[in-house]
Amino acid sequence: MNFYIAKLVFRIEVLNEPLKDQYEEKLIWIKAADLKQAYIKSIELAGKDEIEFINANHHHIRWKLAGITHLSQTGSLNDDMELFSEIKEAYTENETHILQRRAEDISKQFINYPNT
Repeated sequence: MNFYIAKLVFRIEVLNEPLKDQYEEKLIWIKAADLKQAYIKSIELAGKDEIEFINANHHHIRWKLAGITHLSQTGSLNDDMELFSEIKEAYTENETHILQRRAEDISKQFINYPNT
């Protein structure tokens, strides 16, 4: 058996509303015999996360797989190993702002943490 990493991208739609769609990117770790089986397992796992529901604000929400944007074989899981890397052309100003805000939020959690 081999190990693979897949990046699943889900589109989060608010149906019948003028709200902007969102996207979730999810990395999954897969054990499979080959790349084709890893792809099939990725599709099966993604299918379990596709849902529709009415949220607390009475919006009809649909979580649907937009695609698998990365699938590659990796070695066995070891401590301190890179799981995923992707080079992007550029971030929009809004994406840069969101990235900085998320990084600051995580950093703040550990400012007074011992040994940091």
